[in-house]
Amino acid sequence: MTTVAGSQVKFDFVGTSLTWVGFIPVELSHNASSVSYVVDNGASVNFNLAGLPASATTTVYFQDFFSIPDLSAGPHSVLVTYNGPGTPLTLDYLLITNTSLPGTAGATVSSQSTNTATGSSSTTSPKASQTPHSGNTGAIVGGVLGGLVFIILLLIALFWCRRRRQVTHVESKPGFLGTGGPPSSVGPLRTATSPSPTPHAYSALAQQ
Repeated sequence: MTTVAGSQVKFDFVGTSLTWVGFIPVELSHNASSVSYVVDNGASVNFNLAGLPASATTTVYFQDFFSIPDLSAGPHSVLVTYNGPGTPLTLDYLLITNTSLPGTAGATVSSQSTNTATGSSSTTSPKASQTPHSGNTGAIVGGVLGGLVFIILLLIALFWCRRRRQVTHVESKPGFLGTGGPPSSVGPLRTATSPSPTPHAYSALAQQ
C-alpha cells in the first residue's frame, strides 16, 4: 500500500492475462486517485481509482483495480505508477492466467517524495522478495514417534522394577522354607521311664 505520489512497482510474470486485486481502506482518504500502468515497455494506460463514499464506515476488500487481458503466452512485465492524491494504491494479490510467477521473477518497489518547502528530495528503492517456508513434516513425525517409544519403554522398565521389588519382599519374610535363615532351636530328647516300685509294695509281696 502506498499514499506517496510517484511510487512505482514492477512485476515480472509469465501468462496470458493479469488482474490486480486490492482493497480500499476506510481509515484513509475517500477521494479518487489516478493510477497508470505500462506493459512490456508499451504505451501508458491511465485509470481512476475511485474512493469510498463519505458515509462509508468499513473497508472494502477484493476490488479489481485493473485487468490486462489477451497477452501472448510467455514472459511479461508490468510497471504500475501511483499518481495520487486521494485513495491509496493497495494490493491483495495478482491473478495471473495460465501460469505462475517464475522462480527468478521479483518485484521492485520505489517511492519518491519531494519536500517543496526545502527543495530536498528522497528516493527509496526497497526490493520485495519472497522466501519459501516449508515445514519439515518428516522430522516432526519422527520426533513424535520417538517420544512415544521412549515413554512405552520407560513404563515397561518401571513395571519390571516394581514387580521384582515385590518378589524380593515376599522371599525375605521369615518362616518360609528355603530362605537360608538359621534353623530354629530344638530341645534335647527325653526318654520316658517307668516308675520304680515303692518299698511298700515289696513288703506286701514278701508276706504272701
